[in-house]
Amino acid sequence: MALNLRGLRIYALGLARRAVRDIRRDNFRQLRNYVDMCALLSKGKGHRLFFERAQGVLERSDSLYYPLIQRAIATVSEDALCTFGINVGIDMLTTGAGQIQRLAVAGVQRAPWISLADAGAALDDAVTAGEKRGLYGWCLFARGEADALQGAALAGRHGKCAFILLLPPAAVTEALVALLQQTPNLAVDVTLNSPELSEDAHAALQRLREAKLLYGVSLDVDDDTARQVLNREWVDVMAQHTLFCVLSHTRMSSAAAQALAQQVYRLRLSSGAPLLPFIWEEDVAYISNAISPAACVQDLRAGRQPG
Repeated sequence: MALNLRGLRIYALGLARRAVRDIRRDNFRQLRNYVDMCALLSKGKGHRLFFERAQGVLERSDSLYYPLIQRAIATVSEDALCTFGINVGIDMLTTGAGQIQRLAVAGVQRAPWISLADAGAALDDAVTAGEKRGLYGWCLFARGEADALQGAALAGRHGKCAFILLLPPAAVTEALVALLQQTPNLAVDVTLNSPELSEDAHAALQRLREAKLLYGVSLDVDDDTARQVLNREWVDVMAQHTLFCVLSHTRMSSAAAQALAQQVYRLRLSSGAPLLPFIWEEDVAYISNAISPAACVQDLRAGRQPG
């Protein structure tokens, strides 16, 4: 089993690198060919659905995904794009999801596919144990540079997992960026306090961009700030600084949260500025349901109840 997984990872990583180079050379004709091939070879229901939807999206010449992919290839290192993508696609959503599905058949009621944890905590044993039961995704929350450095070092020791490091702008220092460039299985998520970019946030995003790292921003919105995000002006500004944004609506009323979710879905399928929006609560729930009725999110942060 381990040998097969290693072989699959090597093959998939080689194919991903070839795809990036082919798209650079032939623009998007080769991208559609790769998506068509993956749709044909997909066996799992979730994989087939993903690639069938991708085929539909790429049929539109005005899809936002064309300029988004162009910017990703131009601004993010090949190593970061391919390694993080393979860890998500192969380890998290293929190997890990399969293990979780088998646990569900065996009667396990709850099996995490992603874990939330403090970046400064001692997590090596938890990550190693998680891999054995299909947990390959980690969101690490850093309060400052020291936590962020510890989280990046953790990711470097667990190369098959996909890590997302959430951190304040001030934590994006030269020392951290140097370490992140050696950790292609980690994506950075700069947390914003408001829809407007502060000077610190602007500087942090610029530093990450110059290092060709994979990064985005996150924002916890309420009913008032939700009115400011995802309008054309805000999207255009954010697209100048990042590839994706993650919104959370824990402080919003139910009606406003539903309206925000619908706005996100419409933006994903529309033409416009190349910015990919996610909405944390809905997207995580969708992935959990797609994996298995037993799949869940585990929260190991201090003061939280483990899930």
